[in-house]
Amino acid sequence: MSKNYPFWTYSGTTVKIRPYSLGKFLADEGFGNYKNSGERTEKGVLFRNRNGILETHSADSIKKFVQTYVENDEIHEYADEDERVTFLDTWISKTANSIETYLSSLPSFTEDGEGDSNALKIFRDTKDECYIPFKNGVVSISKNKTELLPWEKIGKKRCRMGNLYPRSRDRTTARIR
Repeated sequence: MSKNYPFWTYSGTTVKIRPYSLGKFLADEGFGNYKNSGERTEKGVLFRNRNGILETHSADSIKKFVQTYVENDEIHEYADEDERVTFLDTWISKTANSIETYLSSLPSFTEDGEGDSNALKIFRDTKDECYIPFKNGVVSISKNKTELLPWEKIGKKRCRMGNLYPRSRDRTTARIR
């Protein structure tokens, strides 16, 4: 569990969200903002890095993530029975614009770590090689070789935006037509 959780204070019947701690909590959970360049004014894409796979998100989907996380939390000892419900009532009433304000503190990433961003290498097809992500790894295809690269060997350095193909790939050879 993140050391930034809970990211709110509670007294009696009032919850106050701590924006800095919320941003740190979300970063600990793999959330960030991916930009194509290091431009400060570029909007970017909200994402969550889950074991090397980048899932795109929106303010609404992150709002739902936080709600589900708090609903299912069985580790944190709440001050009383009302703390969780009071937080959820407060959180659910937040608008997408309010959530976006909180999300502005997420760390920024670019492929090369330009400007004040962190580097995040993403699989990119080239003229000599392409990559297809599956549940159990990434198939790398080149002119001379097709191989399955298991996620465990790839590590967190290489990520790919988008969805995985739902099945596992069990062969490292494929017919290309």
